[in-house]
Amino acid sequence: MRSNVINVMMMAFIAVVFGMAGCGGGGGDPSKTAATPATEPVTTPVTELAPAVFNIARVARNGMIVTLTSATISKDGSNDVYTFNYTQKNVTSGTLDEVRMKFYFTDATSMPQDGSFGTLVPGESKQKSYSFTVPSTKKPSILEFDHDNAFALIPVPGSIQIPWS
Repeated sequence: MRSNVINVMMMAFIAVVFGMAGCGGGGGDPSKTAATPATEPVTTPVTELAPAVFNIARVARNGMIVTLTSATISKDGSNDVYTFNYTQKNVTSGTLDEVRMKFYFTDATSMPQDGSFGTLVPGESKQKSYSFTVPSTKKPSILEFDHDNAFALIPVPGSIQIPWS
């Protein structure tokens, strides 16, 4: 009796080790398929922005030169992840506050860029990237760049505003 229990335990151990214990894909049963590994999210260029909005130097209200270099979108469950890459350059003779992005939506809501923002001295340039995770139900209307827009409810007059189509 004891040897039967040991044999059953050994067979169960072997079945678990070799994936034959009802986990699919094994045990010689071709009707069971192995689990498909999760795939990486697909990242695509943002097509709602005209190609003409990229790589154009724009002057922010504080004098900072801002250039949107690329934008992509990917899915993360029920969210869209918008990733924007941009550069900012201080071409003035004084120190300037960094610009930050703010994403406005058609439902009159917005999301400010989080993080810490410093200053740029004359001649200094920075490349930055930021991702907004947005519920897929929200539709973008404006991407804004400004040094003082974190608490604005609407786009700041005179800010860099890139409209969404």
